[in-house]
Amino acid sequence: MKQLLSRNKVAVIATVGLALTSAISFASVSARTPTHDFTQADVDAIVAQIRQVPTDTFYIRLPTFSPRGGVNGSRLYGTLPLAYVRRMASVQHVALDEQSNIMGLVMDPNTEAGMASGEKSRRVALAIDAVLADVTPASYQFLR
Repeated sequence: MKQLLSRNKVAVIATVGLALTSAISFASVSARTPTHDFTQADVDAIVAQIRQVPTDTFYIRLPTFSPRGGVNGSRLYGTLPLAYVRRMASVQHVALDEQSNIMGLVMDPNTEAGMASGEKSRRVALAIDAVLADVTPASYQFLR
């Protein structure tokens, strides 16, 4: 009889443990944010980041939104030459899509401003990575 009770306790503990593990796994999967297209909040967060570095150290295109909330075009930020972005894409073996919503952020280490903004540029790139984590990956290219 004692052995039967011991086996039942082990079975109950195992069942409760499995149920708890399943519940935790389900909760963590449910808590993840599904990817989405760019929103005005995403654009605002990225613009706030790129304002921290000199404009000649990046080239970035972001979508613009109509008052109704739909994408109605794009806006270019930064003055880094497009030729430099093309060269960076080639070096990284990336097929550059020059019409994508966010074409890229490239910190140019060959310019005086790029050298001066080194650590700040890395922090900006990491912050933008965090914003892009929930944006649909096929809707942008991010070159660094």
